[in-house]
Amino acid sequence: MDEFQHDIDHLILLYLEGKASKKQMNALNYWLSNSQENKATFDAIQKIWSSEASMEVVSFKEKGDKIWAASKERKQESKSTIHPTWYGYGSWVAVVIVLLLFTGIGVFLGANKDVALENKITWIKKENPKGQKSTHQLPDGTKVWLNAMSSMEYPSIFSDSIRKVKITGEAYFNVVSNPSQPFIVESKSLKIEALGTAFNVKTFPDESTHVVSLMKGKVRVSNFPQNQSSLLDPGFEIVAENEFENLSLRRIDFENSFGWKEGILIFNGDDFFTFVRLIERWFGVNITVKGNPPSDWNIRAKYYNESLTNVLRDIGFNKNLKFELNKKELFLEF
Repeated sequence: MDEFQHDIDHLILLYLEGKASKKQMNALNYWLSNSQENKATFDAIQKIWSSEASMEVVSFKEKGDKIWAASKERKQESKSTIHPTWYGYGSWVAVVIVLLLFTGIGVFLGANKDVALENKITWIKKENPKGQKSTHQLPDGTKVWLNAMSSMEYPSIFSDSIRKVKITGEAYFNVVSNPSQPFIVESKSLKIEALGTAFNVKTFPDESTHVVSLMKGKVRVSNFPQNQSSLLDPGFEIVAENEFENLSLRRIDFENSFGWKEGILIFNGDDFFTFVRLIERWFGVNITVKGNPPSDWNIRAKYYNESLTNVLRDIGFNKNLKFELNKKELFLEF
């Protein structure tokens, strides 16, 4: 048995006993994501292990030693006679577990391995309200920054042929490279296919423009209405406008495209209603407007991890705007 297989056997045993550390869990999840057979093997082992719950608990080393010693003894005895009930069910199950661990999937799984995997997978949803951002690690090790008023769905275990994630709102992905297992991000209007890469997807339902921005690597962006697709190189972004019927290409303003995850709030010539939407999303407040806002609002400003009060004081001075903040209720008056 090679060293790698031994390590995997050890990780699975630690997991079954509930002693695996976070680092060991990550390593096991990576192994599970490498192939369908790995996942099916693990599912079968876990199912059998669970059926042993009523057996006497012993250390893994002791259990393994006893299993293999008994197995060897039975093999020799079976040459002269057969004892169908000599072991008992529990010991037989344990032998199967170790055989699976050390010899691979074999014929034990048969046609049931795909069913076992399908039953194992569940979809996980992460969702942020207004004013809250979060970071997440997917089963393959990919890291995701999720913006406020955004959500993400992904399977508990990726299949061996594809890694698919669904998002609404905005998220930045730092994807673990695996050329044989493409990484797919889907939104209502766009599909982004990547290998090892880092990119941002902005698809808020209340905005008419959706954007995919590429930091490194390469992605293919497709829009569902017209089934158009385009390859994107680092330093560029794809913009979907006009009911997402057309895709256009432009160079990236890095702070504008990626700065949100570093706490940079940018107003780039925005009108008043866009300003209100961004403030509500960024700070998690509800805004009530009194009076008539100017039609030529056209605000340009940049704030680095600044508080809401300081942002409003700065803008109020320039735009003759009064404000009152009561917990999560913000009143703007002209």
